[in-house]
Amino acid sequence: ADDTGDAPDGYGLATHAIDATGPFLGVVPPDDNAPVAGIAADGDDLAAGDDEDGVFAFPTLVQNGKAYSANAFASNPTDRPATLRGWVDFDGDGAFGADESATLSVPPGAANEKFKLRWTDLSSVTTDFLGDTYARFRITTDTIGAADATGEASDGEVEDYTFRILEAVAGDEVPDERDTDNDNDGIPDEIEVIGIDTDGDGTPDYLDGDSDGDLVPDFV
Repeated sequence: ADDTGDAPDGYGLATHAIDATGPFLGVVPPDDNAPVAGIAADGDDLAAGDDEDGVFAFPTLVQNGKAYSANAFASNPTDRPATLRGWVDFDGDGAFGADESATLSVPPGAANEKFKLRWTDLSSVTTDFLGDTYARFRITTDTIGAADATGEASDGEVEDYTFRILEAVAGDEVPDERDTDNDNDGIPDEIEVIGIDTDGDGTPDYLDGDSDGDLVPDFV
Protein backbone atom coordinates (compact mmCIF):
# COMPACT_ATOMS: atom_id res chain seq x y z
CA ALA A 1 0.00 0.00 0.00
CA ASP A 2 1.46 3.34 -1.07
CA ASP A 3 0.63 7.01 -0.99
CA THR A 4 1.59 8.63 -4.29
CA GLY A 5 2.04 12.10 -5.73
CA ASP A 6 -0.49 13.45 -8.22
CA ALA A 7 1.34 16.16 -10.19
CA PRO A 8 1.49 15.63 -13.97
CA ASP A 9 3.48 12.61 -15.17
CA GLY A 10 6.44 14.74 -16.26
CA TYR A 11 7.29 15.50 -12.64
CA GLY A 12 7.92 11.84 -11.91
CA LEU A 13 6.38 9.52 -9.37
CA ALA A 14 6.99 9.72 -5.64
CA THR A 15 5.63 6.93 -3.44
CA HIS A 16 5.54 6.42 0.32
CA ALA A 17 4.70 3.09 1.90
CA ILE A 18 1.69 3.42 4.22
CA ASP A 19 2.89 3.17 7.82
CA ALA A 20 0.34 4.07 10.48
CA THR A 21 3.14 4.94 12.90
CA GLY A 22 5.09 7.13 10.48
CA PRO A 23 5.24 10.89 9.92
CA PHE A 24 2.67 12.66 7.78
CA LEU A 25 1.56 16.07 6.51
CA GLY A 26 -1.48 17.92 7.82
CA VAL A 27 -4.16 16.32 9.98
CA VAL A 28 -5.29 13.44 7.77
CA PRO A 29 -2.84 10.50 7.52
CA PRO A 30 -1.92 9.32 4.01
CA ASP A 31 -4.18 6.93 2.16
CA ASP A 32 -3.46 4.13 -0.28
CA ASN A 33 -3.89 5.22 -3.87
CA ALA A 34 -2.72 4.08 -7.27
CA PRO A 35 -0.72 6.58 -9.36
CA VAL A 36 -3.15 9.43 -10.08
CA ALA A 37 -1.09 12.01 -11.99
CA GLY A 38 -3.02 14.87 -13.57
CA ILE A 39 -2.89 18.52 -14.59
CA ALA A 40 -5.00 19.59 -11.60
CA ALA A 41 -2.77 17.71 -9.11
CA ASP A 42 -5.88 16.57 -7.26
CA GLY A 43 -6.03 12.86 -8.05
CA ASP A 44 -4.96 11.89 -4.54
CA ASP A 45 -7.40 14.43 -3.09
CA LEU A 46 -10.26 12.65 -4.87
CA ALA A 47 -9.12 9.07 -4.19
CA ALA A 48 -10.41 7.46 -0.96
CA GLY A 49 -10.88 10.82 0.78
CA ASP A 50 -8.84 14.02 0.71
CA ASP A 51 -5.62 13.59 2.69
CA GLU A 52 -3.79 16.51 1.05
CA ASP A 53 -4.00 19.05 3.84
CA GLY A 54 -0.41 19.85 4.74
CA VAL A 55 -0.32 23.20 2.92
CA PHE A 56 -3.31 25.52 3.27
CA ALA A 57 -2.21 28.27 0.90
CA PHE A 58 0.79 29.49 -1.05
CA PRO A 59 2.20 32.99 -0.56
CA THR A 60 2.34 35.15 -3.66
CA LEU A 61 5.08 34.10 -6.06
CA VAL A 62 6.15 36.28 -9.00
CA GLN A 63 8.36 35.68 -12.01
CA ASN A 64 12.06 36.27 -11.33
CA GLY A 65 11.44 36.04 -7.59
CA LYS A 66 14.51 36.38 -5.39
CA ALA A 67 13.36 34.27 -2.43
CA TYR A 68 10.31 32.33 -1.30
CA SER A 69 8.83 30.55 1.70
CA ALA A 70 5.84 28.33 2.38
CA ASN A 71 4.31 26.88 5.53
CA ALA A 72 3.56 23.18 5.88
CA PHE A 73 1.91 21.40 8.79
CA ALA A 74 3.43 18.09 9.81
CA SER A 75 3.32 15.39 12.48
CA ASN A 76 6.03 12.97 13.49
CA PRO A 77 4.85 10.34 15.98
CA THR A 78 8.13 8.39 15.69
CA ASP A 79 11.07 8.52 18.09
CA ARG A 80 13.49 9.87 15.48
CA PRO A 81 13.68 13.02 13.35
CA ALA A 82 11.89 13.12 10.01
CA THR A 83 12.92 15.05 6.93
CA LEU A 84 10.45 17.48 5.39
CA ARG A 85 11.45 18.56 1.91
CA GLY A 86 9.65 20.73 -0.61
CA TRP A 87 10.13 21.49 -4.28
CA VAL A 88 8.61 24.25 -6.41
CA ASP A 89 8.94 24.33 -10.17
CA PHE A 90 10.06 27.96 -10.18
CA ASP A 91 11.25 28.00 -13.80
CA GLY A 92 8.23 26.20 -15.24
CA ASP A 93 10.25 23.55 -17.04
CA GLY A 94 7.99 20.72 -15.94
CA ALA A 95 10.43 19.14 -13.48
CA PHE A 96 11.46 19.48 -9.84
CA GLY A 97 15.16 20.36 -9.90
CA ALA A 98 17.58 19.88 -7.01
CA ASP A 99 18.10 23.67 -6.98
CA GLU A 100 14.35 24.12 -6.47
CA SER A 101 14.32 22.28 -3.13
CA ALA A 102 14.18 23.41 0.50
CA THR A 103 14.31 21.23 3.60
CA LEU A 104 14.14 21.07 7.38
CA SER A 105 13.96 18.51 10.16
CA VAL A 106 10.71 17.63 11.95
CA PRO A 107 11.47 16.55 15.53
CA PRO A 108 10.12 13.40 17.15
CA GLY A 109 6.72 13.92 18.76
CA ALA A 110 5.67 16.85 16.56
CA ALA A 111 1.87 16.94 16.32
CA ASN A 112 0.39 19.00 13.46
CA GLU A 113 2.99 21.72 13.94
CA LYS A 114 3.65 24.50 11.43
CA PHE A 115 7.02 24.50 9.71
CA LYS A 116 8.33 27.14 7.31
CA LEU A 117 10.34 25.98 4.32
CA ARG A 118 12.60 28.71 2.96
CA TRP A 119 14.15 29.11 -0.47
CA THR A 120 16.58 31.86 0.44
CA ASP A 121 18.36 32.51 -2.88
CA LEU A 122 16.53 31.99 -6.16
CA SER A 123 18.68 34.35 -8.21
CA SER A 124 19.89 31.57 -10.50
CA VAL A 125 16.65 29.56 -10.44
CA THR A 126 13.65 31.74 -11.27
CA THR A 127 12.97 33.01 -14.78
CA ASP A 128 10.45 35.09 -16.73
CA PHE A 129 8.07 32.13 -16.54
CA LEU A 130 4.57 32.96 -15.35
CA GLY A 131 1.42 30.87 -15.14
CA ASP A 132 0.48 27.60 -13.48
CA THR A 133 3.23 25.65 -11.76
CA TYR A 134 3.53 22.80 -9.25
CA ALA A 135 4.94 22.07 -5.81
CA ARG A 136 5.74 18.79 -4.07
CA PHE A 137 6.19 18.14 -0.34
CA ARG A 138 7.59 14.91 1.10
CA ILE A 139 8.07 13.84 4.71
CA THR A 140 9.79 10.64 5.80
CA THR A 141 12.26 9.24 8.32
CA ASP A 142 14.29 7.99 5.34
CA THR A 143 17.17 10.04 4.02
CA ILE A 144 15.99 12.13 1.06
CA GLY A 145 18.09 14.74 -0.67
CA ALA A 146 17.46 17.66 -2.98
CA ALA A 147 17.53 15.36 -6.00
CA ASP A 148 14.94 12.98 -4.52
CA ALA A 149 11.70 14.55 -5.72
CA THR A 150 10.82 11.10 -7.07
CA GLY A 151 11.29 7.56 -5.87
CA GLU A 152 10.19 5.36 -2.99
CA ALA A 153 10.17 6.01 0.75
CA SER A 154 9.52 3.47 3.48
CA ASP A 155 7.11 5.72 5.41
CA GLY A 156 5.67 9.23 5.44
CA GLU A 157 3.64 11.05 2.83
CA VAL A 158 3.83 13.01 -0.42
CA GLU A 159 1.54 15.88 -1.37
CA ASP A 160 1.48 17.74 -4.70
CA TYR A 161 -0.14 21.11 -5.38
CA THR A 162 -0.63 23.56 -8.23
CA PHE A 163 -0.65 27.36 -8.00
CA ARG A 164 0.23 30.36 -10.15
CA ILE A 165 3.37 32.39 -10.70
CA LEU A 166 2.29 35.98 -11.32
CA GLU A 167 3.61 38.64 -13.69
CA ALA A 168 5.89 41.35 -12.26
CA VAL A 169 7.56 43.21 -15.12
CA ALA A 170 9.22 45.84 -12.92
CA GLY A 171 11.30 43.27 -11.06
CA ASP A 172 10.12 44.60 -7.68
CA GLU A 173 8.37 41.34 -6.76
CA VAL A 174 5.00 43.10 -6.60
CA PRO A 175 2.50 41.44 -8.97
CA ASP A 176 1.47 43.79 -11.76
CA GLU A 177 -2.17 43.18 -10.90
CA ARG A 178 -1.56 44.78 -7.48
CA ASP A 179 1.27 47.19 -8.34
CA THR A 180 0.15 50.82 -8.40
CA ASP A 181 3.47 52.01 -9.89
CA ASN A 182 4.65 49.37 -12.34
CA ASP A 183 7.63 51.30 -13.66
CA ASN A 184 8.75 52.43 -10.18
CA ASP A 185 9.06 56.06 -11.28
CA GLY A 186 7.10 57.49 -8.36
CA ILE A 187 4.13 58.38 -10.55
CA PRO A 188 1.02 56.24 -9.87
CA ASP A 189 -0.16 54.22 -12.83
CA GLU A 190 -3.59 55.81 -12.49
CA ILE A 191 -1.97 59.10 -13.55
CA GLU A 192 0.14 57.47 -16.28
CA VAL A 193 -2.95 56.19 -18.06
CA ILE A 194 -2.54 52.67 -19.40
CA GLY A 195 -2.42 52.81 -23.18
CA ILE A 196 -0.89 56.30 -23.35
CA ASP A 197 2.63 56.56 -24.81
CA THR A 198 3.59 60.23 -24.52
CA ASP A 199 6.98 60.03 -26.24
CA GLY A 200 5.92 57.44 -28.83
CA ASP A 201 8.78 55.08 -28.07
CA GLY A 202 6.58 52.00 -27.93
CA THR A 203 6.66 51.77 -24.13
CA PRO A 204 3.44 52.93 -22.44
CA ASP A 205 3.86 55.67 -19.85
CA TYR A 206 3.01 53.41 -16.92
CA LEU A 207 6.02 51.23 -17.78
CA ASP A 208 8.30 53.99 -19.08
CA GLY A 209 10.78 55.55 -16.65
CA ASP A 210 11.16 58.55 -19.00
CA SER A 211 7.67 58.89 -20.45
CA ASP A 212 8.26 62.29 -22.09
CA GLY A 213 11.58 61.35 -23.72
CA ASP A 214 13.53 64.28 -22.27
CA LEU A 215 16.33 61.99 -21.03
CA VAL A 216 15.47 62.94 -17.45
CA PRO A 217 13.91 60.09 -15.43
CA ASP A 218 10.31 60.85 -14.42
CA PHE A 219 11.08 60.29 -10.75
CA VAL A 220 13.78 63.01 -10.59
